[in-house]
Amino acid sequence: AIVDAKNLMRVVSLGAKQGHRLHFMASGNDAQQALKAIGDAFNAGLGEIAAQPQQVSQEAVKTKRSWLSRIFS
Repeated sequence: AIVDAKNLMRVVSLGAKQGHRLHFMASGNDAQQALKAIGDAFNAGLGEIAAQPQQVSQEAVKTKRSWLSRIFS
């Protein structure tokens, strides 16, 4: 699909995920700067914050044993 990268939402709407390859073309006096800016934006995650694993307290990890497991253990 070809989209105009001047509208970032159109680029995002492609549904590209990590590992997908995108090909960008630019023309004009500022083409190299534009391509670098697009590359930098993608490499930075387009401003999204990566999900951090949440720490779980040990109390939350402990599970209650069912009455059935108490009988057979």
